[in-house]
Amino acid sequence: MTPIVWLDAVSGDATPLIGSKLNRLAEMHRARWPVPAGFAVSTEAYRSFIQECDLYDAIDAEIAGVRDGENLAAHATRVAALFAAAPLPAALAAAITEAYDELCDRAAAISLPVAVRSSATGEDAAEASFAGQFETYLGLCGAHQVLDGVKRCWASLFTARALGYRAKQGLSHRDSPMAVGVLELINARAAGVGFSIHPVSGKRDRVVIEGS
Repeated sequence: MTPIVWLDAVSGDATPLIGSKLNRLAEMHRARWPVPAGFAVSTEAYRSFIQECDLYDAIDAEIAGVRDGENLAAHATRVAALFAAAPLPAALAAAITEAYDELCDRAAAISLPVAVRSSATGEDAAEASFAGQFETYLGLCGAHQVLDGVKRCWASLFTARALGYRAKQGLSHRDSPMAVGVLELINARAAGVGFSIHPVSGKRDRVVIEGS
């Protein structure tokens, strides 16, 4: 198992291991764009956690009725409780803690504030975007908060919106494991998003950039 992947060490398409969002950041790093330093807790780590804590059957049983499109929030709450109650395996917790400590050393900081970001393999795809359906936690400090943030990002694979969207698309959560990024938090003066296709009209002859 490869539980930790540093973004500055990714040399090719690592989407199956670190998810679409983090793979894009790794591509930008290789292109010498300024991106936050950080690492990914890989999809292999997610699968290891699910298997060691024997959560697959419990999750499947909980979401079996989601295709009916009712009580999505209740299903999501109960799945989140499964994740919260399951302890991180000691070896995995140690690997994440060691990587966070190294990130602090690289930044010459103690308890470096970080962004803990979800990065599922199935999001930002041509057929399914999952835009805004998974969680990001900002300003987490210390290994304890980072470990908790990782578990909460994993659980966000089963938010009410994600459950409904996957059911509508006929997708299985087993085919879209969740990686999690732990990135140095940037105190930004401005933020924005760029669309390579017009997000409303779908026209491909223009780029739309929004900022604030």
